[in-house]
Amino acid sequence: MVDLVRAEWLKIIRNVRLTTSLVWVFPIAAATILTVGIIVNMIEGEISGYMSLSRWPQDFIGIWAFINRFPANVFGRMLPLAFMATFFAGEFEWGTWKNVVPRSRRVKLVLAKLVALTGVILLTLALTSIVIVLFQWVGHQIIDLPYEPAFTMAAISEALGTYLVEALIAMLSLFLLASFAALAAFITRSVLGSLLLSFGFSVAELLSLGLLALFSLWFDRPKLVEAYRFMPSFNFENLRAWLVEGHSYVDIPFGVTIEAGAAESAVWIGLWIAVITFWAVSTFRRQDITT
Repeated sequence: MVDLVRAEWLKIIRNVRLTTSLVWVFPIAAATILTVGIIVNMIEGEISGYMSLSRWPQDFIGIWAFINRFPANVFGRMLPLAFMATFFAGEFEWGTWKNVVPRSRRVKLVLAKLVALTGVILLTLALTSIVIVLFQWVGHQIIDLPYEPAFTMAAISEALGTYLVEALIAMLSLFLLASFAALAAFITRSVLGSLLLSFGFSVAELLSLGLLALFSLWFDRPKLVEAYRFMPSFNFENLRAWLVEGHSYVDIPFGVTIEAGAAESAVWIGLWIAVITFWAVSTFRRQDITT
């Protein structure tokens, strides 16, 4: 299994054009934008514009909002989803699956690809967070302003703890998205079809509370909105709230109140990942990919 993950990792990394345009674009864009910000600040002699006077813990952790927090994740998920859907569906269009994948190895191959794709995206986001902090620190130094708080062991330890929690939530979220991208690819056998189906799932799932609220009004069933407690988006937010803030998720739109513990959310997240992954793997195992 380790060898399969390594092989998939190398395959992804060596596809430089696709990986750069959909994944490495995050640290590249961050470095480019902040470099322009530094130049502007040097000219004006002060921190201004989008490169604001900020605090390094927020800069360090902020990148994970593009995966973990609504509404940033509505668009933040798009490039990672496109990346994962293309790598799964592309195997059909490139002819890689055909005649080279025995049924006995399909489960391990799919799992290895899921792990490798998720790992590459996590690595990219981690690198982006480092780039943001480094460039913001340089920008503050140039203007001779403190980049607070002070880099003490206590501050670093607290920020690192929150960072690891956010990374864990992002890992679980990305693995679920990768599983659905795989399922969409196995159903459509098309890059375009996989992209559309994956994007549809992501947007519908993130907006599921609004859909449930609308249905509850249409059918005059107020309790229907409480079904949101079973959706991945709620459980990711709720688990994050418990681990980072020490309480349940309270900023639910439409004034909805749902009380759920961290253990309950962890169970639902695990069930969603298990069900979608099993569905994808079983679909692939039943397929005749030699014709």
